[in-house]
Amino acid sequence: MFKERLINEYMSNIDLDNINLNKIKEDLHRLIQEMPAIKLNYLQEEMISEDGTAPKKLERMESIEIIYTYEAEREIQGKMMTVPIPVVKKFLL
Repeated sequence: MFKERLINEYMSNIDLDNINLNKIKEDLHRLIQEMPAIKLNYLQEEMISEDGTAPKKLERMESIEIIYTYEAEREIQGKMMTVPIPVVKKFLL
């Protein structure tokens, strides 16, 4: 899958400390010629201290999901048609 390879190459070169969702979407749009959907998944935890102070909430990005399509030939009502198939690519951080 050509689009998957382009997405993998792009994601392997981004700076995870300075993620800009709009820039990722625009860059991928140029690469794969479609506007992907992107979902940022966060992990939330609470850190409880022994000294009785209020718990601290910790949040960090856990993964990024990129949703795009590829076209495949499928038989629909007896006719071969090209249809878009959604693909979800998940990158764990």
